[in-house]
Amino acid sequence: MGEFAFLHFPAEAVQVDPVKFARLPLSAQKTFEAVREAGPLTSSELRERTGIPGRTLRYAVSRLKEEGMLDTRCSLRDCRTCYFFVSQRCVGVGALEAKPAT
Repeated sequence: MGEFAFLHFPAEAVQVDPVKFARLPLSAQKTFEAVREAGPLTSSELRERTGIPGRTLRYAVSRLKEEGMLDTRCSLRDCRTCYFFVSQRCVGVGALEAKPAT
């Protein structure tokens, strides 16, 4: 999580539509839960945490990004590495205001 630690919010601050979430494939649900609990995470960290194969993981991330639940940022140290984190649209206002600006 290092360089993007400021993009991690407490899991209880993350709010998603339960109906929308239930309609997602199980791989996307598992991916979102991993990011919500420990994000931001790289692809390899997601594979380790979820056990989901790379191709399925890419599909899960794609679906979550389409739904506006997940965002990405490229590493400032190595642009080949991307970090996945819960979209700020899914984070309660109180949690956003509590984070110090960086």
